[in-house]
Amino acid sequence: MLIFLDANAIAQNPAFKKYTTDDGLPGNEVYHVMQDMKGYIWVSTSKGAARFDGNRFETFTVENGLPDNEILKIVEDKYGRLWFISFTGPLTYFADGFVHNSSNTPWLKKLELKGLPEAFTPLSNGDIIICDKWNISLNGNVLI
Repeated sequence: MLIFLDANAIAQNPAFKKYTTDDGLPGNEVYHVMQDMKGYIWVSTSKGAARFDGNRFETFTVENGLPDNEILKIVEDKYGRLWFISFTGPLTYFADGFVHNSSNTPWLKKLELKGLPEAFTPLSNGDIIICDKWNISLNGNVLI
């Protein structure tokens, strides 16, 4: 019986699609990929971040408010904010359709890091721990 099933089994080849800058990615060097609560796929690259809805990419760069085009990681908190970890370090997040940074969201100035985050860890309850050598922050509240 086992030989019969094996002989008649049809192998399935999974379909893969390779996305590049020709498809709308900001850069071909990808550091991180994640899916948010709404189902969008977010990609962090050496030339910006992108949100993919299954059909097209929407690109975010310094022109949209990111502190740097080199985005190392994207993490979502329990409020649905998508936090960008950039090569230069200033904290920014995406919510309500645009990128929030220290120039358009005043409370982010209190969270300015002196360098790259040493920890940027999502917790099971949806909070995010952000820390550098001098400060620890939990979703916008500095915990020195």
